[in-house]
Amino acid sequence: MNSICLEDAGRKIGNRWAVRGAGFEIMRGEIFGIFGGAGSGKTALIELIAGRAVPDEGAVEFRVDGNQGVSSWVSLASQKPGLASDLSVVENLRLFASLWGVKRRSRHKCGRKSAALCVALGG
Repeated sequence: MNSICLEDAGRKIGNRWAVRGAGFEIMRGEIFGIFGGAGSGKTALIELIAGRAVPDEGAVEFRVDGNQGVSSWVSLASQKPGLASDLSVVENLRLFASLWGVKRRSRHKCGRKSAALCVALGG
């Protein structure tokens, strides 16, 4: 069965440990939430779980059946609206494309087309 298993996983941001000693398993189909105050390491932990970062200590193991990629069954939902209000439309598109693993060349190509469309629409 598909799962994500963290074994004593830790991640540093700069010289500081954002997450240290995380150990648990999330099975496919489970809903998993992370709660904590500002600076408590939520984002760093989510990046480990989603496979967007490599742990500085410990291990994160993605146990996937067959040829499925992890991204086909891991979804993220934020408590805040999906767009960063301090970014332009094009910058938001590029940000989310990078989070979903779209190659840089494709992101820039789409960004140019999106910018042209925004100008054409008066945005």
